[in-house]
Amino acid sequence: MQVNTRSDVGGKAEAMDYTKEAIADPVVERSFRGHKGMVTTAAFSPSMKQLASGAKDGVVMVWNFRPQLRAFRYANSKSSSRSPAGKEAASPVHKVSFSPKGDIVASGGADKAIRLWVPNVVGDCSTLKAHTGAVRDVDFGDGGATLLSASDDKTVKLWDLKKQKFLQTFNGHVNWVRSAKFAPGGAYAASGGDDKTVLVWDMQQKKSVKALKHHTARVNTVAFFPSGNLLAAASDDKSINVWDLRTFELLQHYDVGSVVNEIDVHPTGDFIISAQDDATVKIWDAREGRLFYKLHGHEGKVQTAQFSPHGDFFTTGGGDGQVMVWETKFDRSIASIKKKMAMKEKKAGSNLEEAKPEEVDAKIEEETEAEVEAEVKADAKHEGVGERVQAKKVSISEPAEDAEREVEEAPSSITREPEVNENYTEAAKEEVRPKTAPSASPANPSSSLPSTSVSGEQVMSALGTIVNQMNSLMEVVGRFDMRLETLERRMDALEK
Repeated sequence: MQVNTRSDVGGKAEAMDYTKEAIADPVVERSFRGHKGMVTTAAFSPSMKQLASGAKDGVVMVWNFRPQLRAFRYANSKSSSRSPAGKEAASPVHKVSFSPKGDIVASGGADKAIRLWVPNVVGDCSTLKAHTGAVRDVDFGDGGATLLSASDDKTVKLWDLKKQKFLQTFNGHVNWVRSAKFAPGGAYAASGGDDKTVLVWDMQQKKSVKALKHHTARVNTVAFFPSGNLLAAASDDKSINVWDLRTFELLQHYDVGSVVNEIDVHPTGDFIISAQDDATVKIWDAREGRLFYKLHGHEGKVQTAQFSPHGDFFTTGGGDGQVMVWETKFDRSIASIKKKMAMKEKKAGSNLEEAKPEEVDAKIEEETEAEVEAEVKADAKHEGVGERVQAKKVSISEPAEDAEREVEEAPSSITREPEVNENYTEAAKEEVRPKTAPSASPANPSSSLPSTSVSGEQVMSALGTIVNQMNSLMEVVGRFDMRLETLERRMDALEK
């Protein structure tokens, strides 16, 4: 793959050559520091006024994008473990997620509980408990009425948030479940875990409908495309797979070079972002199936990467304790390019429809004449018999019978005038003319026949030259006939 290197604020970006048009690179807009451990998760609020993050320090942070507002800091519950200093250690946070309305932040962590935070200064919290292992993922569904959770207890659970109670357990995995997501619309869900398997769930029938087993190591993350027809998953096997859920066929396989901790799909469905162990964030062109950007900004492993609701920003976090907010930029550049191309195509089509038939005919006629003349010149040059060519014009606006007539007349109007041919006529006359005085005209036509002094070799040479000329002329006529057929097809297409 050819990679073009570009620089950006806050890190280095390597971009694939997507188009000849200028595409703006992603840039780091803001960087938040406040966590004292590895950042494991981050998520935008639907309103884009806040950003939530969680880390191994056991803290949930809600960052406000307004400069005058301070961040909200919520401490996760204490675990039963103790730090070297003898104090209780906070339970690491594995996942945070905003509700569709932005009024709740759900978090899951190592203490086996799900917490629902109100993202304000007070930070009111309610707790959901049913899992017997660490909660690895939480995802809102049904407009925020339900919640899906994945756990180390090998289960996926469904919750009713209005009543704040457990509804259903989905069993199927035989090892820890790392990720669980609702499909758009909520009719299906998917989960992946340490058993190297991605399970697709029918939420109405409350059962697994398909097990996808293409990964060779634990599955860390799953993500649906906006259409709901495609599902992506990433693994410790250093790959990203994309399946078509209508046929359950593997559509794409990306070898990404290092362990992938999280992926997300752009709202357009055109791009996949991946957070990786090699300290990079990579953006993949899902339509072309290739690397689009490779971003360097974090020191250490990158654990999380998520697009904003509209895709104009994305956030990343990792081992350096930073939460970065990047402006995507390239999505708007590409959208603008596509819009311009669509407008050009529409304008071109409109101009063709509005053009007068005679204008279209004249344009096609002009293009065809140029093509015919160019080909004939090339043939003449190749054969070494000259380059001067004249072609009779053919108008496609004339009736079919007129066109046929002009084709028949074409040989007389397509001429080649090499010097050897011009000289031949007079030379031949001189060779076959009787050796008598000019005044001694024969009394009958028979006296004008060649004298016996002309050799047979000379006659054969003259005939051979004529035959060669005729063959060349017929080739040109054939090409002219083919061009005429092309004109007729174009005219038929315009009439339709």
